[in-house]
Amino acid sequence: MTEKIKIKPKRIHLNGENLLLGNIFEPNIRIDVLSELGMLGSMAYTKLTKGLSDIFGRDVSESNGDVSIALKISKILPAEPTKNIEQGYNIFVDNNSVRIIGFGELGLYYGVTTFLQSLNVTRRSIEISKMIMLDYPDLRTRGLLIDQSGKSVTLNADDYKRIINAMAEKKLNQLAISIHGLQEIERERCKENDL
Repeated sequence: MTEKIKIKPKRIHLNGENLLLGNIFEPNIRIDVLSELGMLGSMAYTKLTKGLSDIFGRDVSESNGDVSIALKISKILPAEPTKNIEQGYNIFVDNNSVRIIGFGELGLYYGVTTFLQSLNVTRRSIEISKMIMLDYPDLRTRGLLIDQSGKSVTLNADDYKRIINAMAEKKLNQLAISIHGLQEIERERCKENDL
């Protein structure tokens, strides 16, 4: 299991109660998609169903429980002016439903990420705090630089996949890879082609 990520949203109101989503192997949920999803929205849906299936220990994509987990992309923006709102989201958890509303497809993806990180998983049950949350990033671009120049250890495709997945969990959206020495390789190729 990965480390528990601390969530620090812009605004959150917790009412002190929890919503029971089900017990291990017994989800009491259904997933409702309330708006048309593009590529990133579809990735958010896949992340949600895979994440919940992993937690519950069974496929939840066809579950038809009492608690609705609804995904929606909203064209209505929050009243307060915000930067980078297309990456923002609201999460509403009340007595029998969860609504994850992105202000863009990327916002929906980040909202699903935060929802999964907010779950309280015990040996017997899966719960989430009843809440109203608004969050969006202060910075449009948040990233990681990997400097491969002069390193004896070279990362392979699987290493990069793990890094990108970890970045997505932390809502980082930019990966820069620095590789020095390619000019020398290119010069050598040019010399070989001249022969």
